[in-house]
Amino acid sequence: MRSPLAPILVDIFMNNLEKKHIEPLTSSKIIPWVRYVDDMFVIMTFLDVLIRKTDKKYDTTIFRKHTNTFLNTNLYLKWNGCLPRYQKIDLINSLVVRALRICSNNVLLNDELKFLRDVLNANGYPIKLIKRTTKHTIHKEKKRSTK
Repeated sequence: MRSPLAPILVDIFMNNLEKKHIEPLTSSKIIPWVRYVDDMFVIMTFLDVLIRKTDKKYDTTIFRKHTNTFLNTNLYLKWNGCLPRYQKIDLINSLVVRALRICSNNVLLNDELKFLRDVLNANGYPIKLIKRTTKHTIHKEKKRSTK
């Protein structure tokens, strides 16, 4: 038989856990957090995310595996490849949106956007197109998030 104190102790522990570790994340990365005694339901974005704890705060940015040769070579769709132009522009859009949604502060976001600019330029993309598409995508995402 279980102890009559178990639900109370679990509730105390979970309240402490939520206050210390979960509440700082709720404003940025955790969509819902539902709990009943010790059962939890959480939806959290985590793929391609590097989470670092700095001064009682969590920072998130894009994670790249060191073992993945594809990402180490920074190879995306080549600009002079045989795919339609709109697919190449959509690649820029999707990479920028991913950076906007994952990076937790402006410093990390600017670092990621600079990295994307360098990588896409190395893959043959015109720098003017990269900057214009990035600017347009950021504007569109900000407009969407204010609705």
